[in-house]
Amino acid sequence: RLRLRPRVLRGVAQRSTEVTLLGDQKLSLPVGISPTAAHGDVHTDGEVATAKAARDAKTVMVLSTFSHTSIEDVRSAVPDGLLWFQTSIYGDRDFTRHLVERAERAGYKALLLTVDMAVPGRWKEKRITAATSLIHRPKMANLLGTSMDHYADRRGGGYAGMIDASVTWDDVTWLKGISKLPVVAKGILTAEDAEEAIKHGVSAILVSNHGGRQLDGLPSTVCPTAAARYTFFFLANAGIAIPLWHFSLYFEKFHALRPQKSDDSSWCDQISAPPLCRCFLFR
Repeated sequence: RLRLRPRVLRGVAQRSTEVTLLGDQKLSLPVGISPTAAHGDVHTDGEVATAKAARDAKTVMVLSTFSHTSIEDVRSAVPDGLLWFQTSIYGDRDFTRHLVERAERAGYKALLLTVDMAVPGRWKEKRITAATSLIHRPKMANLLGTSMDHYADRRGGGYAGMIDASVTWDDVTWLKGISKLPVVAKGILTAEDAEEAIKHGVSAILVSNHGGRQLDGLPSTVCPTAAARYTFFFLANAGIAIPLWHFSLYFEKFHALRPQKSDDSSWCDQISAPPLCRCFLFR
């Protein structure tokens, strides 16, 4: 069981929630936005809205490879925002290199490498259990015009064909060799893997159980499994699970509605997304 351990008489007249990541990346609070795919499924502004909310909160947003807005378009929308880019080491290494080079050119400040997806998770069953029904399904912008273009519309079995089960720590060394950006490993839950990450030169570790989508029964991210034996830079990945039908209620609660247009075909078009994201960050 975890409990708070308060300290007293520490001279806290001057307080700040600011933190610095990776040497020089300043955040106003120790909370950022981890990578999630397909923001356009719940709002037409997609990842642009999320990035604007992160910028306004003076914190970091990590853009997923499987975003509905491209690497370049998100950067254009928030030229002054702190952005990281999430990738895996895909079976097509040239495609992986292509993504990394685009992110570096666009001014992203780190690569967040997902390391806990050697095989596809049971996503189909999760969606059935959640009973979700998406209003519209935009294409994955970062895949368009690449060797992975045929996966952009999410048909034909999802992304299983992109995943490479043979990836090892040596591939992390390869990734570091093709970019000057710091690499943060996402998906580590054990001290042994933390040690391997440090040995192979990652700049930070994001403790994550992938929301239980890859493997049920994993420890929660608040459990100090990976960080127990090391003094290193650790982040924790936590989340909230809200069925899509609850999102509309949440939006209305926090006054995020725009005036309704007569030709609206989707309630998503009636919502101003950046205020909603700020609600999640600040409330």
